[in-house]
Amino acid sequence: MKLSQVFRFEIAIAALALSGAIAACNAPMETESEMNASPGPTAEEVERETEEAIGTTANYTQAEINQYIEQTERQIATYDERIAQLEARAETLGAQAQAELEAEIAQLERQQEELEIQLAQLRSASSDAWGEIQIGIDAAIKDLDSALERAESQF
Repeated sequence: MKLSQVFRFEIAIAALALSGAIAACNAPMETESEMNASPGPTAEEVERETEEAIGTTANYTQAEINQYIEQTERQIATYDERIAQLEARAETLGAQAQAELEAEIAQLERQQEELEIQLAQLRSASSDAWGEIQIGIDAAIKDLDSALERAESQF
């Protein structure tokens, strides 16, 4: 292609692009009456939908709390079994080791009772307060797990 042909080709491309831009600028814009022709939701509809959303969120939160409570109850049942195994093991030990393990078991039972108290608080708490109580329960579970593992490995 000669230079003049390339130049004419570039001018033709630019003209096409410019005509497209001009056409877009000349497109009719929506008037205010056209924008208002399809009104949005009414205040009552917004209020109803907001209440439904709040109800759905509350139901979800309560379901989440119930699931957490069931999970914690299963964990407590596991602790009962593990403590019972330690009690059976204590009976097979000599006097001093038995006394030490029984002291550990008493401490484990106190920790488990504290966990059960926190779980009872969760059952009666509002959904707004459950996050704080959950943090305490999670910490109690972690501490009890560590104490049980230590007692099981030591005796």
